Amino acid sequence: RYYPDFLVKMRTKEGLRTRMVEVKPLKQVKEPKVQNRKTKRYINEVKTFAINTYKWKAARDFCEDRGWEFVIITEKELGLISW
Repeated sequence: RYYPDFLVKMRTKEGLRTRMVEVKPLKQVKEPKVQNRKTKRYINEVKTFAINTYKWKAARDFCEDRGWEFVIITEKELGLISW
């Protein structure tokens, strides 16, 4: 199952636009760098990235079928400082 963070409907000059928004940390959006040592942390990062990739493909397909947009937003787009 997949539950996006937001479903935004906007009125524009062209009509109603719908955007499905997913908010994730930047490190979960980028593919992990290949490492020689397969630590638990690295394996978890690879697994998380793979699961997210499949979810996002399904979400993109779902949105495309409906004429919606799918957007992934990270702290970079939000302008947040990473401590």
